[in-house]
Amino acid sequence: MFLLFVAADKTKMAIPYEDREVVKCVYSKFNKSLYFSPASSKIAFTVRDPVHTGIYRVSDPRGFAQR
Repeated sequence: MFLLFVAADKTKMAIPYEDREVVKCVYSKFNKSLYFSPASSKIAFTVRDPVHTGIYRVSDPRGFAQR
């Protein structure tokens, strides 16, 4: 719901973010578009501000981790 509220506020569009059916539909469609199942034991990660030095280097700031 909050994401739709922010989108409506920033775009000045009339998005019915208080309508539970709309919210449910949007989030359901989004969740189905994920590249991996929410039940997966993997977790997606992103290194937001990678630090590049001579010692430590982030080769790929996005990926998956598994316990």
